[in-house]
Amino acid sequence: MRRYFLLPSLLVVSLVIDQASAETLVQWTTEQRLYVWLKVNQTEAQRFLPAQWEVTPAPSGPTRGANFLVGFLDQTLTLDGQGKPMGSGTGRGVVFGAPAKNKDTGEAGFFVTRIFGSGGAFMPPGAYKNTLPATVRFERSQTGNDGEPPATLEWWSVKPEGGGSLEVRVQYRAPSPQRVKAEVKVYSSVEPTFFRIYRVEQGLDVARSIPDGVDRVQVFQLRVAVPELAKLFDGTEQVVGVLALPFYLRNVYLP
Repeated sequence: MRRYFLLPSLLVVSLVIDQASAETLVQWTTEQRLYVWLKVNQTEAQRFLPAQWEVTPAPSGPTRGANFLVGFLDQTLTLDGQGKPMGSGTGRGVVFGAPAKNKDTGEAGFFVTRIFGSGGAFMPPGAYKNTLPATVRFERSQTGNDGEPPATLEWWSVKPEGGGSLEVRVQYRAPSPQRVKAEVKVYSSVEPTFFRIYRVEQGLDVARSIPDGVDRVQVFQLRVAVPELAKLFDGTEQVVGVLALPFYLRNVYLP
């Protein structure tokens, strides 16, 4: 009986090793992130995706119903697959994208539709071929007493070289973060067959979740005035969730 159970176990281990060996580690980052999940005009969001993929709002969790993400990324260290710093190793930027599902296969993924940033992994054209240079100004302050979760204030100002600007200001007090592990395939809107595999360990603070009735946000302002995104941000967009990721450790692989 031992042999009966042992052989399948070895087979499973072998398959896992074979799968891992077929992938190539291309990047490692440690970051802090701020996510603003939105409900935007579905037709306009779909315009940024290839025909065989459909924008698919989050079906569950604190951002359910959201169909578009604006993510502010503070990369404190970015290494390439050989463990060497990418540029200075430090970069900051903003990522736009949408969760989607392949209409033919049912496979889920996330599409990066545009990145604006500077330094580190934000050097144009970037892995997804849609990174544009921008001037990024960033401030974060935290205050707290003893062991209580800190009150946090973040302010980002991003000015793409091609024109326009965007800004977010948020103040919140979140509980201690949840430790979450995730794996996701992230695709390029420019080259739809290209994707990278993210394996992430992160801390998750839900500062605001409209579906869950959570709101620890005292101040929130989001302004996006970028010409190519004007129809997405026309005043009808709705904030579904504000999520802070005080730690974000990411291994990035090519299949």
